[in-house]
Amino acid sequence: ESARLLRRLADQGSVRALTDLGVLRFRMGGPEEARRLWREAGSRGSSRALHFLGLTSIQAGDHAQAERQLRQAFENGTAQAAKDLGLLLQREGRIEEAEEAWVAASEQGVAEADSLLGLLWSERDDLEQARRWWRRGALRGSPDAAYNLGLLLADEGNLASATEWFRQAKSLGHPRARTALTRAAAKNRTPRRAAHEDLDIDPVHGRERR
Repeated sequence: ESARLLRRLADQGSVRALTDLGVLRFRMGGPEEARRLWREAGSRGSSRALHFLGLTSIQAGDHAQAERQLRQAFENGTAQAAKDLGLLLQREGRIEEAEEAWVAASEQGVAEADSLLGLLWSERDDLEQARRWWRRGALRGSPDAAYNLGLLLADEGNLASATEWFRQAKSLGHPRARTALTRAAAKNRTPRRAAHEDLDIDPVHGRERR
């Protein structure tokens, strides 16, 4: 029934319905049909469709095509595409370009981009910059940013503040926050700072899987 309704709306000219029909086809196990629908929607101006195409191009191993599609999706208005573009560029070792993409995503309000920037600065041993980005992301609702900020504070011995951020991470669904809370409460060794997993993207929702 949903497919028939979306098809009828798409036939009436709704680009959103065409994009959503692609999502439905993808979930039903029809990736080729989904890509065809997304290509049509993308040609008609859907930045969401271009984003989905970019993510599926990554899964297909066509990084050059994925980069073009993600850049176009971001330029056309899908901020999340810049975050995913940064993940792709990071995988290819293009760290400065990845940073630029994440900053652009952050400027458009993507909290997970803040978390990734915090991790990047942590890897550069600049913990003040890492703290700044993680705090920004945590305040915007990123579970990863809240968790990593908690770990940083726990490393510094500030268990009271760490516990607050672990609680926020838990409330946002972070899978390791409960354990971190237990360890902080027991004043045990804190867990190692969590890196974002290597690129493993859900093409429908456009976010990293955990």
